[in-house]
Amino acid sequence: MQENEKRESQTLKQIFKQYLLPQKWQILFIAALILIGVALGNASPYIYGKMVDAISGGNLNGLMVLIALYCGVTLLTLGLSLFEKYCGEMVSFHIAARIRQSLFDNVVRAKCKDFSKFTSGEYISRLNGDSEGIVSFFLDLITNIGQIAVNLAISIGFIIGISLRLSSVAFFYLPASFLVSYFARKHYKKLAQHQRELEDKHYGFLTETLANHSGIKSFQMEDGIIVKYSEIISRRLRLVKRNLLLGNVISVISSVVMLASSMYIIYTSALLIKGGALTLGDMISFNTYINIMFSSVGKIWSFNISRQTVLVSAGRISDILNMDSEEQDQDRTSARTNLPPFLQASNIGFCYPETDVPVLNDLSFSIEREGLYCFVGKNGCGKSTLAKLLVRFYDTNIGGFQLHGRPYHSYSLKELRKTITYIQKDDFFLNDTIYQNLLIANTSAELTDVELACREADIYDFIMSLPERFDTVIGEGGSTLSSGQKQKLGIARALLRRSDILILDEVTANLDGEAEQEVLSVLLKLRKHAAVLLISHRASSIMKADTIFVVDEGKIAAFGSHASLCGECALYRQLFCEANVPHADEHALQK
Repeated sequence: MQENEKRESQTLKQIFKQYLLPQKWQILFIAALILIGVALGNASPYIYGKMVDAISGGNLNGLMVLIALYCGVTLLTLGLSLFEKYCGEMVSFHIAARIRQSLFDNVVRAKCKDFSKFTSGEYISRLNGDSEGIVSFFLDLITNIGQIAVNLAISIGFIIGISLRLSSVAFFYLPASFLVSYFARKHYKKLAQHQRELEDKHYGFLTETLANHSGIKSFQMEDGIIVKYSEIISRRLRLVKRNLLLGNVISVISSVVMLASSMYIIYTSALLIKGGALTLGDMISFNTYINIMFSSVGKIWSFNISRQTVLVSAGRISDILNMDSEEQDQDRTSARTNLPPFLQASNIGFCYPETDVPVLNDLSFSIEREGLYCFVGKNGCGKSTLAKLLVRFYDTNIGGFQLHGRPYHSYSLKELRKTITYIQKDDFFLNDTIYQNLLIANTSAELTDVELACREADIYDFIMSLPERFDTVIGEGGSTLSSGQKQKLGIARALLRRSDILILDEVTANLDGEAEQEVLSVLLKLRKHAAVLLISHRASSIMKADTIFVVDEGKIAAFGSHASLCGECALYRQLFCEANVPHADEHALQK
């Protein structure tokens, strides 16, 4: 518990130094505006008291001067307050935006082992709510601390100056209000933790639901999803009620303390006025200043309570701020280009961070020239994990890869991922035009380059048949395209990078026979000038590979051509038969 509090406090200090200190002059300017406004505002009760005394004494000339002075001070205070509010909002926005930008940068650049620690809902909650809450707390504290100090100094000075006996009320109010704040802060922190955790689940549920809209309809889950969302809302309502209840309890206790203090002031003032030791105007002024003191002390205790909520937020975003970034690996020697796509894996061992179970175990292979290479194996044997290691989404635990005869770690990630392009089973597409989706791979590509890549991927004629052609918006996730069209567009995008090595992970898995053959024909053309690594369970894809690697229990169990593996590898024969090969190819099994 103490370690968590220490980490939370350190994160708050880190945020203050990194994001608020660079804005110190703007913040000090706002603080100066507040202090001027406070000084003018504190003059108002004194002037008001003198106005009451002028009325009581029948001094009309003096009253007119005091009225003019009071109006001038009030209007000037209002103007300063509005200007200060505008400046404060601007500074707050810029600081919060910088924190969000840093958090977002860290999330995007995070290593996969760190990124997988949180759900999408947890990321959204932290990016949206936590950062803004911390900034608001710091700005309120910085801009109000001077106001509080000035208010306390002026109000205490006037309180003591008006009546030392009346000021004795502070001996009761200060310790009583402190005890209320002290016992409330732990409850507020616990509530804040529950609220943030529920926000994570809320955002995660919304993200998951919207991303699987069609699946929900397919399995008629609408009623269950609606009920589950209602349960989340109900849980939020219960937390809101608990928060309101706690706030009401604190408010009642504070009000009782304030009421007792006020009654003491009124009764004592009556005694002093009766004895001629205090005027009615003095009593009004004293009451105003004591309320200013009460308000200032209340703000101090309020900041103490708010700090508990902010500490929760600080602890939540510290994990993101301290994520290991791939950017740290960018300062490396660049990969050499225009070389054969030589790739070698030596004794690779790997397990995911959240488990000790090895996925790959002593895996080795070598690719020395262009061609179509297929990796096959049972589900869970490590094929897709291998693909992720090849583009360094994760680093190996044991062994390593070599590219062009040099260790992977001697290359920058930027150049490595230019040399090796990875296309996932469900490649990503933006809700934008076809042209902009293609330019993701190469922002400097000319239209002629884009057209050539589309021709090579056999998607050009389809694009030109569309009314808007390359300016056609394809919807979120490419929702207006078929599976085959998305795969071809993904291949065209990869071609724009002109990578030496292409890795395609189950890209034909969701395609029908005709669409699969169209994609395969593209890959067979590509193998003439690139090493194409295809992970597949489809027999028709497997048979056309130059070399097939059979992966079993995290290692390469066998490799060779389709014909040789049919005769020599029992596992390959099993996979080949399970893949439902056409009878026309049965003679291959007899060899």
